[in-house]
Amino acid sequence: MSLKRSRESEKTDVENTGTRPVGSPGGSWWQSARNAEVDGDKLTAELQTADGRDWPKSTVTFKDGETFVNDDGRFLKTESYITCKFTALDPAPEKKEPVWIKEVKLGFAQETHEVIFEPETHAIYVSQMTDSVLVKVEVDPATGLLKDEQTYWRIGEINNEFVNVDGERTNTKFHAGLHNVSLSSQPGCLWLSLQYANTLLLVDVLHLENEAPKILYEYKVPVKLKEGFVGGPHVIREDIQKPGEIWVGLKGAISCCPGLDSVAIDIGKAKLEQASKPLLQEGALDKGAVGEGELDASEVKKLKKEDGSACPLKSSLAGVSARARQVAKAMERNCCSVKYAKEQFAHFDELQGYTCPEPNAWAVWHLKTEDYDLAKPDHGGTLYECEKSPPMLTIDKESMVWVAQDGSPNVLRIDPTIDPKETGAKTQIKIPFPTSQEEGFVTGPGIASSPDGTVWCALLSSASSLVQFKPDEFKTPNDPGLSMYDFGKPSWTVALNTIHMDFASFVSPSQGQMNLLFTISSSLLDHTALDALIVLKFDPKKDGGWTSVTGRRVVPLPTQDSMIHRVHVVKPNLEKPESWSVVVTELNSSKLFQIKLIHLIDFDKCTNVIDTVQRTNPQTTVVDANVDGQGTVTEAVCVEEFKNYAYTQHSLIMKPEHKGAGC
Repeated sequence: MSLKRSRESEKTDVENTGTRPVGSPGGSWWQSARNAEVDGDKLTAELQTADGRDWPKSTVTFKDGETFVNDDGRFLKTESYITCKFTALDPAPEKKEPVWIKEVKLGFAQETHEVIFEPETHAIYVSQMTDSVLVKVEVDPATGLLKDEQTYWRIGEINNEFVNVDGERTNTKFHAGLHNVSLSSQPGCLWLSLQYANTLLLVDVLHLENEAPKILYEYKVPVKLKEGFVGGPHVIREDIQKPGEIWVGLKGAISCCPGLDSVAIDIGKAKLEQASKPLLQEGALDKGAVGEGELDASEVKKLKKEDGSACPLKSSLAGVSARARQVAKAMERNCCSVKYAKEQFAHFDELQGYTCPEPNAWAVWHLKTEDYDLAKPDHGGTLYECEKSPPMLTIDKESMVWVAQDGSPNVLRIDPTIDPKETGAKTQIKIPFPTSQEEGFVTGPGIASSPDGTVWCALLSSASSLVQFKPDEFKTPNDPGLSMYDFGKPSWTVALNTIHMDFASFVSPSQGQMNLLFTISSSLLDHTALDALIVLKFDPKKDGGWTSVTGRRVVPLPTQDSMIHRVHVVKPNLEKPESWSVVVTELNSSKLFQIKLIHLIDFDKCTNVIDTVQRTNPQTTVVDANVDGQGTVTEAVCVEEFKNYAYTQHSLIMKPEHKGAGC
């Protein structure tokens, strides 16, 4: 006997299966339920088991807002279905505060140059050379970070006329060219240089006058050598052992690109907009590859560099030499045009109270300010003629002066205890450049003293390299107490070329004594270069604390192609290193980059391999900027081979198992 279900009962089962009654709680339970009923606050339904074979009846009491799921034939409140949960963690003390980074945009000018922290006003001061503007940015005493508010003052003669180069108006007006900003021994005072006006200023930024820094003294730099003229004060340093004595680098009318053919730069700038065809490759001029809209035959000779290759006209840089990329980069900046600088000097030379003949030589000026007298030779000081050209200098603990020369392969050492006319007063020290380097043998521009008194020099044209001098080990030009450092680069970046440096020594709460060197890699000369802060960590217990590198960190800046220019350690409170930071100026973007130091503790660990090296550098040629009326180079200075002397080479070998702190 077979039993059949009526059509009516079959219909009822279908309607009651998978249907959620009105008033029942939410959730996914109803998707696998049938014959559900609600009686007050009770829900009853047949729930399908996980294997799909049975439909047991289950009842649950519910409240408004509660939701349920089918848990293998029984109701389960949703919140009890979640198995994961959060647990509060208390980080280790040294991990509570992250590394603080800030980037500040400045106004009024295209190029941001020098930076210094002045403790009496608790502010940094920045020079903007293209408009001769001084910027003040206060430091927040609570955080040590730069405040957002900024104060601006223009310095020097104000003129509404624009600079013209070859009859073409530039986008910059005549201005005094504020460049140097450095501390004076007088509290609350700064040394400023007006590069195109051949003028130095000692100003009081603590006691303002008419809401602007008060000018205490004005000094005109001497410009006459026995043969030729000098000028263009680029750097001022006061000897802290001898307050009131200053040393000034007279850079002249020269581009800021070490060793570059300034003629090629100026011609390239003039032709940049005209040129419309692909970049001339190396040797293209030799093959006659000069097309319509590029250069005519008379200009080919002007554009050829000392190595015979072609200088570029556009920024498409694939397949060209490093020197060609440097020239292309320089064409974008007025500060790299010799003609632009000469226009500025000529303008001020016509103004009353200024003496600014066109410079054709270079020198360092030493002045005891109490002896300043315009009627005396060298205005009461001493001019030390030097090689092309002195962008930066530093003074060691014995008051010896060390000068970088960014158109020369030498570093100049001046001994002021020896009569300037006597042998030994000036010593040119030849630098042993990296063996892989084939061109651009120049020093600097940055040179600075570390806390232990050693002198460090940047090599902007050399890859990942620094030079260290130990002044107490200097004997002769062939035994200068010199060490070379090759700090390498991470695999993710191109070569790192150093431009300036600064130092910090402090006790970290978690790391103990920290000796750090901060240098910067800049795209100033090369479109492909990385703009980055490079931090080298030294073993504080070994060889005086500034010899053996144990770690490296590379911090790329947020704004690339910014041509970062200067680096400076800011110490708002000398007794509290947690307030310290590093500030970097970004020349091309007119910004400031800041990073605090106290939690900057992660480094790529390395082994410092030390070798004694003895070799001779290859012969090279430096093309001088002087040209005749037809634009042809009139002087080519050949640099002889370096004498063979031993020096110490430090090479950093990174430990693969510890890599990862590089960015």
